[in-house]
Amino acid sequence: MEVYWEPQKAAFCGVHAVNNLIQGPLYSEWDFSQVALALTEEERKLMAAQGTDSKDYLVFMAKDSTHVDESGNFSIEVIKKAITNMNLEITSLNHPKMKKAKQEPHKEIAFICNHASHWLTIRKIAGVWYNLNSLLNNGPHTIGETYLGAFLQQLALDKYSIFVIRGRLPDPLQEKGNGMRIAVSKISTKGTKGIE
Repeated sequence: MEVYWEPQKAAFCGVHAVNNLIQGPLYSEWDFSQVALALTEEERKLMAAQGTDSKDYLVFMAKDSTHVDESGNFSIEVIKKAITNMNLEITSLNHPKMKKAKQEPHKEIAFICNHASHWLTIRKIAGVWYNLNSLLNNGPHTIGETYLGAFLQQLALDKYSIFVIRGRLPDPLQEKGNGMRIAVSKISTKGTKGIE
């Protein structure tokens, strides 16, 4: 068995996090840019319905998209749209309906987390939890089921927003894309050592 992992390229961690979540290169930076443009257009239409002479509309039209910046960081709305397009749910771990997920995170299938401009994925694959953070120098590593709760708590203390992913994750894509397929036997089970 193999784990798909995309290392960091430019500031496209949102794309990497979603592709690491679904275990294949389904999305490119171009795809995310198209989602960002579509969201901006939806917002423009809503603002225009209020009147194209309004101050809010004129200010909105004068700004660049709020869904992607010059370096390639994508907004939470783009991430959510990409995930919900796969018939998955994405809900903040702090939402009242996620109380059980907070108490027993090991019973979930995946988490996607954000801090400042960085996105990362934590996902269960074949019963084993993996930290698929694109910034890990040594590649992905396992997270023990009993340590998962403490790991998520530390992320929260570090000011990460944590989102629970629910639904049926698609079967892994076989294409390599910008990532690599790593044999499970090569991934360290000893802390953050990564690929052995």
